[in-house]
Amino acid sequence: MAVTARFEELVIFVTDVELTARFYETAFGFSRRRSGEGFTVLDVGGVRFSLQSRALATRHGGETVSKMSLDRTAPPFELAFDVTEVDATFARAVAAGAEPLEDPHDTEWGDRIAHLRDPNGVLIGLSRIRG
Repeated sequence: MAVTARFEELVIFVTDVELTARFYETAFGFSRRRSGEGFTVLDVGGVRFSLQSRALATRHGGETVSKMSLDRTAPPFELAFDVTEVDATFARAVAAGAEPLEDPHDTEWGDRIAHLRDPNGVLIGLSRIRG
């Protein structure tokens, strides 16, 4: 079957858009593509990474978005970033406000990885794939 869809944008509804945008700019070097009242879109290399206020979720998508995403416990997910230097990126992210969960370490299969949470509790995985 032919692919009929293309992944275009990741939207995360957050309490504080500006705080979250600054975190991702400082921790990972992402730049803003555009910002407006209640939203910021970051450039992460080909996919839009949109941070939107929770208030905008109900205004933009009506009650449907609110009931589907804000009023429920979201399924767990991870933002996984391939980075050049896991240790330095981890330290920069923690300094920018991330909660460290798993310090940088080498895996048995040879990659270097680490895990942390952004200021909203979103799980972030860092890795440097060596193989």
